Amino acid sequence: MGYLRFWLAVNVLLYHAWHSVFYTTGYLSVFCFFAISGYLITHICNQVYGPDANGYWRFFVNRSLRIYPNYLACLLISWGLFMLAAPGDELPQNLPVSTTDWLRNIFIVGLDNYEPRVIGAAWSLSVELIYYVIMVLVLARHRIVAHLFLIVTGLKLFTGFDIPWFSSQFNLLLEYGFYFSLGIVGYFHADWLVEHIKKYWLLTVSFAVFWHYFIPHIAWPPFYYEIGVIVCMPLILVCTQYRGREGSFDDVIGKLSYPLFLIHSAVIFVLMNKGFSAPVKTENIADNIWFIAAALAGSVAISLLLYWGIERPIENIRKSVRPRRVYV
Repeated sequence: MGYLRFWLAVNVLLYHAWHSVFYTTGYLSVFCFFAISGYLITHICNQVYGPDANGYWRFFVNRSLRIYPNYLACLLISWGLFMLAAPGDELPQNLPVSTTDWLRNIFIVGLDNYEPRVIGAAWSLSVELIYYVIMVLVLARHRIVAHLFLIVTGLKLFTGFDIPWFSSQFNLLLEYGFYFSLGIVGYFHADWLVEHIKKYWLLTVSFAVFWHYFIPHIAWPPFYYEIGVIVCMPLILVCTQYRGREGSFDDVIGKLSYPLFLIHSAVIFVLMNKGFSAPVKTENIADNIWFIAAALAGSVAISLLLYWGIERPIENIRKSVRPRRVYV
């Protein structure tokens, strides 16, 4: 699972670093993260946290400890890098200015893809936080409701129908539910699906890679992102069955994926303002590769510092929050 999460985080970096070539990998990888969250949250709701006040309290505290310490550190580091890397008139245009903007950036809730924000990918965390509540209270607990939600959100996405009495933001939020519900429903059928999929794991990996990197340059199919997540679901389901023990390379690299996902935009900005040219399709390929390598190296270096300075100490606190007796 760690390798998969790291690959998806790198795809988001590629989207921002060399957009003219990797112009689909960003959103597709974010939607795959939504599906992974749907699976994992459903798993822990059914195996760890009971459907009672104590279970809900422990779940939300644990999730907050997972999301906010790294996020707030990346928020501070990103802001510092922006201030150090460029004069005031060359700062990114979408940085927060008002008190309301800053509060949304700090607490994440209510931060959508069009709001001023320090961390470009933070809008997806806002979506995740909303669906954490929906999943732990309803979708992850009730198999039939989860299947119905998948059907409803799928019909909405594939027909393009907007519910007229809902705002455009709510309609978009409902569409994101399709990706989460793929992971939720995948959990409920995981044993049967994985049994039939794992023997074709090489084909599964090849098809996912082909869809990410080659299909958009051959022909843009209708519903590219929706079909892309469905294509990646077999890979996601297989990877969820093989999670490395704590401290293994798979575990560590998976935990690096979250800060890398958050910090890479600031690192790219620094490189672009310190002598590197942003890659475009017609530029020298070698220069573009060096730019991406530098962006990845810088992002991973900061992520490692955050892993040792924040993730590992916080993990000990999270362990104390989890129930001592596993709920089944």
